[in-house]
Amino acid sequence: MKKIKKWLVIMLSAVMAFATFGLVSCGDSTENSSSLDSISSETDNSSSEGNSVDPEELGTFYTLQEAYEIGDITFEDLLNIAYYSGNEVYNTDTFKDFEPKKKQELNEEVALVLKFALAEEHNKNVKDEEKKINVDGFIISYYGCYNELHAFEDSHMDILESEVITEEWETIDGICFKYTSSSRIKLWKR
Repeated sequence: MKKIKKWLVIMLSAVMAFATFGLVSCGDSTENSSSLDSISSETDNSSSEGNSVDPEELGTFYTLQEAYEIGDITFEDLLNIAYYSGNEVYNTDTFKDFEPKKKQELNEEVALVLKFALAEEHNKNVKDEEKKINVDGFIISYYGCYNELHAFEDSHMDILESEVITEEWETIDGICFKYTSSSRIKLWKR
C-alpha cells in the first residue's frame, strides 16, 4: 500500500509536469514550469535514493502574524482574509464601511502544487510511513491572493478522523480570527 501511494504521488507529479506549461500566480503572470519539472524529477530520485524534495522548490509557508509583521500583507489584506474566511462577524465595527476586493479563485495547477507542498511539510518529520499523508486527502479553503501570497486553511482527511474540535482565537492588529480545528490560516508563496 505504501508503494502504491508513493507511486501515485510520483505519477501525479510527472503528469502535472508534462501537462502544465506554466502556473498562474496571484497576478496575471505565468511562472515557468521548469521548477515543477524539477520537483517531479527530484521526487523520482527520492523514491530510489530516499531523498526528499528540496523545500525551496515548494515555496514558503507563513502564519498570518508572520506575513503581517514582515509587511507582506497589509491591514486591508487582513480584512479581506477575515471577510472571506467568515470572520467578519467577529469584527462588526471594523467591517461597517468595508468593501472586500474580488477574490481570485485558486488555479487547479497551483492548488496541486500547494497540496504537494503541504504534504511534504507534514511528512518531513514523520518517521512512521503509515502516518505520512499524500496530496489526495487535502481540503483547501481558499481566501484569496495578496502580494503573491495565497491565503488558505487546510485540512486532511487522515488528520480530521482523529482531530479533537476546540475553539481558539487569534487577534492581529485588532482583527479577530476564530478557529474550530487545529488548522490555522496560512499564507504560501511559490
